[in-house]
Amino acid sequence: MRTLLFAAALLFSSQAHAESQSANFMMPGCESYLRTIGQVRIVAEEYSIIGGRCGGIVEALMTVANVMDPGNGFCPPRSATIDQGVRVVVSYIGNTPRRGHENFVALALEAMQKAWPCRR
Repeated sequence: MRTLLFAAALLFSSQAHAESQSANFMMPGCESYLRTIGQVRIVAEEYSIIGGRCGGIVEALMTVANVMDPGNGFCPPRSATIDQGVRVVVSYIGNTPRRGHENFVALALEAMQKAWPCRR
């Protein structure tokens, strides 16, 4: 019985984890992030933890892009900001709503690769 309960808990937690990684889960936070541009985000009422997570993921991808092989990544302009990166991601995912169940990080990377391809 204990094994069955453990297996059920593990299955539920992995499903919940997968859902929390989806674009559908992340998009409201990303949109919240964009609504608070220019405000002190720590005290902005609409700013959510998911918004911070969205900005952090975009920032991490943009930072890593600077050290990735240009053939495998993307090349944001040196002047590109995190806010611009979030806009790119929100626009791209917003235009592909049928893919909302897919992994947010994978779609964010795809969005930035399409918006900022590397020149060879």
